[in-house]
Amino acid sequence: MRELTQQQHTDLEAALKSLLHETSDVVQIPGEFLQTVEKLGAHRAICDFLRPDGGFPKELLKIHQAGKLTLTIESLVLKPEWKDLFDEHLLLEASNRLNEVAAVMA
Repeated sequence: MRELTQQQHTDLEAALKSLLHETSDVVQIPGEFLQTVEKLGAHRAICDFLRPDGGFPKELLKIHQAGKLTLTIESLVLKPEWKDLFDEHLLLEASNRLNEVAAVMA
């Protein structure tokens, strides 16, 4: 896992919380994920969330159906301002999940 500065931690957590707020009308964020953010920080929570597990979260379909796919954790980590904070395999997982949900919804 990459080492982040305190400012990067703060900024990433703010971006994640904003994203979660923006999608709260579409999906309910699991309490376990929110607890991980509070205990271990946004970066660790995102890294854990993006570990390959054989598919994409069903919430991703709901967010896509609501037209808010740009407001997903997967999209967040692929943005230029954040992607340098994550390992290549996590970026690939994020990209694969977005591609999979787009294919399912096509």
